[in-house]
Amino acid sequence: MKIKWILFLSFLITALFILSKNFAQIDEVPSGYFPLKIGYRWTYTYKTITVNKEIVAIARFDGKFYYGMRINDSDYLTFFRVSNDTVYTLDTVNHRNESPIFILNANVGDRLTIHPDYICNYGSSTVFYGGEDTVSTFVENFTQCFHFYHIKKCMDAGALDSWLAKDVGLIKFISDSYFGVRTWTLSSYSTSTSVNSNSDSKISSFKMYDNFPNPFNPTTAIKFDLPEACNVELIILDILGREIRTLVNEYKTTGSCTAIWDSKDYLGNDVSSGIYFYNIRFSDYSQTKKMVLLR
Repeated sequence: MKIKWILFLSFLITALFILSKNFAQIDEVPSGYFPLKIGYRWTYTYKTITVNKEIVAIARFDGKFYYGMRINDSDYLTFFRVSNDTVYTLDTVNHRNESPIFILNANVGDRLTIHPDYICNYGSSTVFYGGEDTVSTFVENFTQCFHFYHIKKCMDAGALDSWLAKDVGLIKFISDSYFGVRTWTLSSYSTSTSVNSNSDSKISSFKMYDNFPNPFNPTTAIKFDLPEACNVELIILDILGREIRTLVNEYKTTGSCTAIWDSKDYLGNDVSSGIYFYNIRFSDYSQTKKMVLLR
């Protein structure tokens, strides 16, 4: 009886180890050029328009685990998975077939054929242009980025170019639509479960960065680091010191945050070219920096 009990415990421990290992693999795809985990978020900006993407679910289809991504406030999800350095997508509303969209270990010039169901999203095929691009975003400059070119198949629809950065994912993409060609650039992201963009437990002191780009037209990003949780106010002032716009006025936890100014005032009117200031206040601290709008 004692031997049977020992064998049973050994089997139970082994089973629990296997289950925990499999769950860990499902919970998060290892960091790379297309990281996936529930809670990861990305925001992209084109002029004054933003697109928000967030991983909100894990689902299983045909024995494969996918991460469900919600775009803005859409009622349905688009699913992604990474296997053997290949990124796959699955649209369960309109299609039942998955398609590869990126190969992360490709050689320059390699071409990946897209499933016919997705040619109006990613083109008929994706070509790897290289992995040495430097890409400027509203967050920071990323180096050694993967650049993929999408061979267009549908008129006024689909991606034209995509750039991926290590540990961040998609940082920039050019798309075609009924409204014309638009370049979408990363303006904030979170690859942790923190409520802040780029939360970093190592932040030990406050820092306000120079806005980027500067000069700008019509949108610029203002990034700041908070070493402690507090109420933060970030306002825009004209050259006479008059308040033009409040960008942030809320409680923030420790981490890095990015605010976007679209060069509009409180009434939604475009402001004129010139010198402006951005001022941040929290606790007993205040700092002001200058920026230039060139229309």
